[in-house]
Order: sequence, then structure tokens, then C-alpha cells
Amino acid sequence: SPEIYFAQNRYQKVNHFPGSWCLGRKDRLMRTLNRAKKRWPEQYAYYPDGFMLPAEISSLESRARIDQDPKGIWIVKPPASSCGRGIRLVQSRDVAQGGYFPKERKLVAQKYIDNPFLEINGRKFDLRVYALLTSLDPLVCYVFDEGLARFSTHKYTMRNLRCRY
Repeated sequence: SPEIYFAQNRYQKVNHFPGSWCLGRKDRLMRTLNRAKKRWPEQYAYYPDGFMLPAEISSLESRARIDQDPKGIWIVKPPASSCGRGIRLVQSRDVAQGGYFPKERKLVAQKYIDNPFLEINGRKFDLRVYALLTSLDPLVCYVFDEGLARFSTHKYTMRNLRCRY
């Protein structure tokens, strides 16, 4: 809550902004973006459907059953993992049948974008931009001049869903 900032003295520093926990994990970020998409559907139309498992498993299975594309793909990943560990791609028909996911394990499932932006030699990539937020009032943010671009070692294809690259 904003009140915590008002209690700070001007000389005090914090290394984590309170409330930023909603951005640091896949499940919490998904919850935040799903709420925003419900409230402002036009502004968040770019954001694919997502579900938190096991809590929303029945909603995911229902959505997979009505999926227009029989070859639809879902990306499933652990909420607090990195470097591609635990990521799987699953076809809608497998999800729609039910019983595919373990009921005791937390996962996030999101509709897979089957035509990602692939302008650079047919390879998937991501860009990382680093920023330092030093103040909220007044807002002061520094963006580092250099970023990081990561490229897949393999050309993008949907033929092998087990290929993580």
C-alpha cells in the first residue's frame, strides 16, 4: 500500500518496493494481467489466455474443449522456475480430455502463440532491458544503454513440441 512510502523518511532507502511481488513470479504476474484483461479487455487483447493450476484446471479444460483450433497448443510451466526448466507444450486435445496435469503441483498454463515474432533468421529470441527505479515520488527511472538479446540455437518449428529451443 502507498502508506508505507509516506512513513519513510526522505533519506531512507528500500531494496524492494512493497507490492512488487505481483510481478516477480509467473503465477502472480498472470493473476495481475488476468485482472487487468478483465477490466480493460481491449488494451490487453495482446495477452493470451492463462490459467493457474490446479485451481483453474476445470476452466482450462473447458477452454481447451471449445478451442477453435484442434491443433491448439498450451505452454505449461512452473510458477517459480527459470532457464526453461519444467516447461512443456501440450496440445488442446490432450488438455480437453482431463486428468493430464497433476493435481498437487502448481503450474501456469497459457495459450501458446504459434506465430511469434521471428524476424531474425527464423529463430525465437527475447530481449532484456535493464532499468533502475530509484524513486516513485518523484518518479526517477534509469534505463541502461545496453540490453541483452538471447537467440535460440535452433530454427523455430512446431513439428517437435519437446524441443525447448
